[in-house]
Amino acid sequence: MLLATFMAQQHAIPLVFLPAGMQLLACFVYGLRALPGCIIGIALGSALLAHHPIQIDTLTEQAAYATLSTLSLIGLIHAVCHTSHINEELSGLGYRHILIVVVLQALADALLRAALLPAPEYNTGFQLVVQATGNLLGSMAVVLSLFVLATLHRKLA
Repeated sequence: MLLATFMAQQHAIPLVFLPAGMQLLACFVYGLRALPGCIIGIALGSALLAHHPIQIDTLTEQAAYATLSTLSLIGLIHAVCHTSHINEELSGLGYRHILIVVVLQALADALLRAALLPAPEYNTGFQLVVQATGNLLGSMAVVLSLFVLATLHRKLA
């Protein structure tokens, strides 16, 4: 973790990618209906955090990446829910299921990003580690924040 933090700081790559957490939340709540918002959010978040000039070609690549990323996340959610016998209302969904989806999506998203948007200035292993760490930390930050808010809400109600 410390190595990934150091490398991210040295190369201006976001270590905590919060759009991944928002994508996770939107896909769990809205499913395929979240696709347009996730495409816009992930594409713009990636483009703005990349520290490169934003051009039409760049946004098109980011939109393709965001679309495939969101579809893979929705597929992982359905796969985990199906294998764990969780219904469409997400009854029985636990923190363990969310953690499984987050880890699988972080790995899948890092592979997808390295394949679609390679950064020639970094080696592939470095790019995979930092991207997966950023997605994992961004998703877990959103999930843990919601968990704390839900716990506080229950105690105050």
